[in-house]
Amino acid sequence: MQGGGGAQIYLTVPVKYVRCEQPTLVVLLRLLDALACKDSARATLSFELAPIGSGLYAGMGGGSIVDGIWLHPRLESLGIAEAVSAVIGGSRPVDSIKDELTVSARENGTQ
Repeated sequence: MQGGGGAQIYLTVPVKYVRCEQPTLVVLLRLLDALACKDSARATLSFELAPIGSGLYAGMGGGSIVDGIWLHPRLESLGIAEAVSAVIGGSRPVDSIKDELTVSARENGTQ
């Protein structure tokens, strides 16, 4: 997941850990973009082949491919990693974390 036309990587996760449907991923992308870049027209969800341990180059430090979920440090600092992971893992509906993300953003001064 990336925003700003590829300028910022928000999240990476191997497909083997994704238990939600693609439309859920798109909604999650929009929520993350609202916290980070606020340019949803340029936010993209893509599937790429990359080995664990490799990186994705982009502005804002790029991203990492890990054996799990990698969340951009700026987003992770909001305390949302557990909620994001639960959505990707299919144990929580994406709508259930919307308020949680908004509250985290307000508490951390990003909204």
